[in-house]
Amino acid sequence: MPSDDAKISGENLKQKMSLDFNSICNELMLNGIVYESQYISLDSQFCKTHTLSLTEIFSSETSLNIFYSYDLENYLYIFYDSNRFNTDTAVKKTQELVN
Repeated sequence: MPSDDAKISGENLKQKMSLDFNSICNELMLNGIVYESQYISLDSQFCKTHTLSLTEIFSSETSLNIFYSYDLENYLYIFYDSNRFNTDTAVKKTQELVN
C-alpha cells in the first residue's frame, strides 16, 4: 500500500509536478482518467509515495471524486473519476490506452 510518510503540502506537490499539473487536471476533467507515466511527473516512485495526497489534490482542483487503483497487468497507478468509472472499468480503459 502506498505510503504518504513523505507527506508534502498540496502547493509543494503542484510545484513538483510543474507544468504537468494543469494538464493532468484538464485530462481528468475531460476524460476522467490519467495513469502513471502518461505525464513525466507521474513516475512510479512519485505515485507510490504520494498516492493519497495526489487523489486529494486532484479531487480538490477538479471538483471530481478522484480515486486511485493499480493496473497489475501493466504495473501502473491510475487516477480516475469515480463518477465515470469503477475500478474495473478504469483498469480496462487504461489497458486499452497503453496497449
